[in-house]
Amino acid sequence: MKNILFVDVDGTLTGFKNGSQYTPQSAITALQSSKAKGNLNVICTGRSLFELNTIGNIQEMGFDAIIGANGGYIEYKQKEIYHKVINKEDVDSIMKYFDSIDLGYYLECNEGLFWSKALKELMYKNRTPEQIEASQFLKIFRPLEECHYLVNKISFRCSLEQLDIIENKYGEQYGLVKTSYGDGKGGELFNKGVTKYSAITYLLDYLNINEIHTYGFGDSMNDREMFLACDTKIAMGNARDNLKEDANYVTDSLDQDGLAKAIHYYHLDQEGS
Repeated sequence: MKNILFVDVDGTLTGFKNGSQYTPQSAITALQSSKAKGNLNVICTGRSLFELNTIGNIQEMGFDAIIGANGGYIEYKQKEIYHKVINKEDVDSIMKYFDSIDLGYYLECNEGLFWSKALKELMYKNRTPEQIEASQFLKIFRPLEECHYLVNKISFRCSLEQLDIIENKYGEQYGLVKTSYGDGKGGELFNKGVTKYSAITYLLDYLNINEIHTYGFGDSMNDREMFLACDTKIAMGNARDNLKEDANYVTDSLDQDGLAKAIHYYHLDQEGS
């Protein structure tokens, strides 16, 4: 392989319009061209495997490797090579606490997303039946009782004050990041030390690669860990300002074909790249 491209999903590869997920055709074409030129394209996302399946056939998009669950899951050529889940007893303890304070949350697993009753009520609140029926996101959730406890992350919705309380309670034992989408009122708990950085390092070691140029494409603050692991860092035009400061290059936004333009800017879709 010539280069490795690590590509975030939400805000970089895909976006939402009118409640529906979309991937710009320009991005798909550019990634396919990158793969045809001998590069390895890697999804590098906070999403777990189940959520990735909602964006279509990623192999057809030009991806041969996946880093999911913000580094907790890695596969190469459709073979799982790493999977770190949260201990079942820890999951039970966190759920018990969240339930006691009526906090909405869901468990992110490779086989599905499983939400609490409090989160379902919160997500249905102020939505009409028509809006609920039209929402692709709401349709993918399943009841907690169906979860088999191979939990990658625990995502939750809360006030900023509650986020401080949760960070004080769990911050030493678990990794915690603030939600990077929507109104930002929430966060994620995951195994400490599991990041996009750790996963990229693991994948490069697995592939026994020492000297190959790596490119990272992202838009949110959890992509800072990806940037730390990559030689060239590309921020989307819609990226957080703090991430743009870390970037070698800022491309256009997602809806202005930013991913494809960045791939072309670095000649990764052309012969000789």
